[in-house]
Amino acid sequence: AGLIVAFRGTLPLALSKPSTFFQSLLDWLTDAEMAQIEVPGIPGKVHQGFAKALLDLWEPLTVAITRQLGQLASGQDVFVTGHSKGASMATLAAVRLLNLEGIRASGVFPFAPARAGDPDFASAYDEGLPGTWWFANRDDIVPHLPPSEEFFKILESLPETTFKGLKALPEYEHTKTLQFIQWDGKIIDFGKLSRLAALELQARRIEHLAAKLLTGKVGEILGDHACEGGYMTAPCGAED
Repeated sequence: AGLIVAFRGTLPLALSKPSTFFQSLLDWLTDAEMAQIEVPGIPGKVHQGFAKALLDLWEPLTVAITRQLGQLASGQDVFVTGHSKGASMATLAAVRLLNLEGIRASGVFPFAPARAGDPDFASAYDEGLPGTWWFANRDDIVPHLPPSEEFFKILESLPETTFKGLKALPEYEHTKTLQFIQWDGKIIDFGKLSRLAALELQARRIEHLAAKLLTGKVGEILGDHACEGGYMTAPCGAED
């Protein structure tokens, strides 16, 4: 027995045609407020949109968690999870629960998270919460966002819309515990790869997604992001 704290994701992106998809993606990114801010209880600087969403529900959330823990036997585990935007919020929440409430999650499992903070945040997170395993499924675009410099060059090349407004984005970085669901459904733990093998697989991920973006395979990209897709089936069937 234990307590699971779960955050839901955002509404799906428009699918009608590639140009609509890319424009709705740009709108989603703009609405997400990707400027970085400092938040009490969280090291480094983090994504303004995700942080605001978490702060809006922080008081009732912590009240509910405290109440639920009071009803459980002492020493029960707390697990934090979420999908998409909810996955990024779960990452921030796990840090804040530890630093402000003294509640250390036994496990944090974000599915399809966008990057939640800067390199200082990611480094402090890796040190303080090693019991985290975040998942990225095949050609899901969300874990590549906000875009790195390498991925941004691909977005710039897309013919359907313009991403010029993203050039001033601050630097974002994921935590180190990526569990990548490959195209054959098997899960690769990036933490067990050599640095060279990790870089090679990361390059393959970007190339594979870029090919689908450039050929307008929006449905496949959105399918890879869907919660009921590989994110549910692959971890359940994993041997380890």
